[in-house]
Amino acid sequence: MRATGSVHRSVPMRPLAAALAALFAAVPLARDAHAHAPVAARIGSTLSVTTCSESALRDAVDGASNGDTIDLTTLSSCTITLAAGEIAIAVDNLTVQGPADISLTLSGNHASRVFHHTGHGLLTLDHLAITAGNDTMPRDEGKYTVYYGTGGAVHSDGDVTLSSSSLTNSSVCYPVGNNQYNEGYGGGMFAEGNVSVIRSTVSGNTACGSIVPSVLGIVSYHGGAGGGIFAGGHLYVSYSTISGNQAYARGGGGVYGEGNITLVHSAITGNGAVQKGGGVAIRQGDEPIGDTLVRLTVRASTISGNTAMDGGGLASLYGSPVDVSDSTIAFNTASRETFDGWRAGGGGVCVNGYSLRLTNSIVANNTAHNNGQDITLFNIAGPTPPIAGDHNVVMSSSPAAPPDTIAADPGLLPLADHGGQTQTHALAPGSVAVDAGRPYPGLFFDQRGSGFPRTIGAAADIGAFESGTPPSPVTDCSEAVVRAAIANASDGGVVDLSPLSHCTITLADGAFTSNVDNIAIIGPADRTLIFDGDHRDRVILHSGGGILTLDHLDITRGYVDDGKYAGGAVFSSGSIVLASSKVTRSMIGGPADNALAIGGGGLYALRNVTLDESVVSGNSSHGRAAGICALVGDVTIRNSTLSDNHSDLEGGGVFAPGCFGVCTVGEFTTTIENSTISGNSAGTNGGGVHVTYGNLVVRNSTIAANAALDTVAGGGIFVRNVVNGVQLAPAITIASSIVATNTSAGPAADIGSLTSLVIQGDHDIITAMNGTPPSDTLTGDPGLLPLGDYGGPTPTHALATGSLAIDRGSNPGHFASDQRGADYPRVFGADADIGAFELSQPVVVDRIFTDGFD
Repeated sequence: MRATGSVHRSVPMRPLAAALAALFAAVPLARDAHAHAPVAARIGSTLSVTTCSESALRDAVDGASNGDTIDLTTLSSCTITLAAGEIAIAVDNLTVQGPADISLTLSGNHASRVFHHTGHGLLTLDHLAITAGNDTMPRDEGKYTVYYGTGGAVHSDGDVTLSSSSLTNSSVCYPVGNNQYNEGYGGGMFAEGNVSVIRSTVSGNTACGSIVPSVLGIVSYHGGAGGGIFAGGHLYVSYSTISGNQAYARGGGGVYGEGNITLVHSAITGNGAVQKGGGVAIRQGDEPIGDTLVRLTVRASTISGNTAMDGGGLASLYGSPVDVSDSTIAFNTASRETFDGWRAGGGGVCVNGYSLRLTNSIVANNTAHNNGQDITLFNIAGPTPPIAGDHNVVMSSSPAAPPDTIAADPGLLPLADHGGQTQTHALAPGSVAVDAGRPYPGLFFDQRGSGFPRTIGAAADIGAFESGTPPSPVTDCSEAVVRAAIANASDGGVVDLSPLSHCTITLADGAFTSNVDNIAIIGPADRTLIFDGDHRDRVILHSGGGILTLDHLDITRGYVDDGKYAGGAVFSSGSIVLASSKVTRSMIGGPADNALAIGGGGLYALRNVTLDESVVSGNSSHGRAAGICALVGDVTIRNSTLSDNHSDLEGGGVFAPGCFGVCTVGEFTTTIENSTISGNSAGTNGGGVHVTYGNLVVRNSTIAANAALDTVAGGGIFVRNVVNGVQLAPAITIASSIVATNTSAGPAADIGSLTSLVIQGDHDIITAMNGTPPSDTLTGDPGLLPLGDYGGPTPTHALATGSLAIDRGSNPGHFASDQRGADYPRVFGADADIGAFELSQPVVVDRIFTDGFD
């Protein structure tokens, strides 16, 4: 450790005992588990600032290296007002961490920005109060002087995450005179890349612009976009409030995005824009981002009290689809009084040129002078599409709302604190929205989040708010009590087991059973609730056709036999979402090489399977699919690990046939992102992944050390592209991923198939396959360290120093972090590393683990 004044740099070292504890928490013991030993990893350094002074903060930032953290956690009740201008951040990745009570204020004093990040990685601002920033720079354009500004308080040439923070009272504005005008973008924040806003407040910011007539008399709008935030990439807002921001020209009073915008469990209130999108405006940027169409998605959120000329609540400017569910859009105003064919009003929602889907939402009590008071959907380039969706309350729309829409006043109470992180409109007694809804699949809480179930009573309410008294959480660690809670849950209900920390329930009376379509079972935050099947029966049986969500649970030692050959731990007749959970050491028994065993030693779903930040490990099947099986649906694996699963037949880790009965090639897709599939094996083909009729997309993932015994097996991936003599052509895309060090009985050890494949993608390492990889594919040893605990909730393969994968990848999914989560940036250095792991500092390996315990 070295000390420099009041700045202290330290590199945290994990003690042996902690490393051992992490091993057994993250990777339950399975076959040869100790061979995949954890390794202590070091990422970045911490520079601690203990003096409430501008100079100490600047010294820390100036001395930071890529991936470091500036620790300001001791500076409670401190205000630092910048006197020497903005704080320049040149490194790609940096975290600035404030105190838990968010009482550290960083002020630009309305004279400069607070932070200017010229790196191209991720700037994370956590537990900070950032205020009073301003950015304008004069630019001579001949006849005019333009005062150009980007990011009143925060500017980034890369990505930004604002977490548990506030961003307030900042601007990109200059008091202009004759022949001068403003062109400002992002009154509070501007980012060239992606922006994430999590449990934060963005309020009172302003982006100034100008309305300039041309020589032909046509008005043009310059700047004034994104009063609160301007995102050049994707924008994600979660459990946050965007309020009281203004955009004085183009639009997006609250937020303006040129990539996908996703709003979940948030409130967009009291913002204003001169032109379009008082609360939210989305516009396809000049450079396509991934898909050629960017999308606006609103889930479980409130958009209220915003104003603009068109689209008082939200506006899709040029062809971006809009999808709104379980939300309330009310009391917004579109002020334009004339209608010229495409500036179309829409007090709540204005969509130009593409689709609008509205599900279980209220769009009412909005005001406009043209067309639909609440909704206007139009297309200046062709026929106007219909509004899609169901179970809504809409008072006035153009064109007509879906046929089952309730066209009545929903009885909204004033915007207020009704619990949760953000304000909501509660429903008055007798509201037409009560018990009249059907929520978005997999959404189990209303806007307020945990503790406020989406469904209370006979059915869900329409809109962002669920009326009624939530059921009490389960506090008794007993099989009988938990079994009753699961069995008696209503459709769409939540079984809240969050109080049951350090509880193990060993089943004596068979599987926990639910017959409703949609149910969520939520465990404690520390993930210490264990459901143990004791190898007597499976653990959970879901016979409904909807979504079974399992969150923060440890499910282990399930077993099925005696004709039940699917779902050793969990079986669903619908779909499964596994989040922040583990499924381990479960089994489909019966005779060896059993062709009747459909599969899913860990998880089986008739429809879709989704994994997020989860581990499926040490499961087995005497037939197919030791890890997971989705019979006729999509498989989505993100930020997760499948390891040490073994099947006698196909698909050791993942089995996705994509077909039952009548089959359509490409109808379903297996997507693997930021994930690791390692050490799985199959007696025939597809040791790691087996797909048949469906498409396969692999991004920023590592598929390594898997095995298959068939001669065309594909130890890593097997694509069955011939069925009954018919050649299939599923789409296979692999990007910035490692598929290497797998084994099989034939030459195509990494990717096998019955006939030659052509794989799309780029920036991969693939050492042996049947067919043609992307043209820039590398074929050398990727230099993977053993599967282990290198930080984050799931085990990964770290990269050895000098690995072929370092800085040779890309970031096609635009991820902010690697598989391990928020503390581990996806891009560190010149470019992203290939695979699921991003190396930031050399990994320190303790010999006791790599040599094993024996």
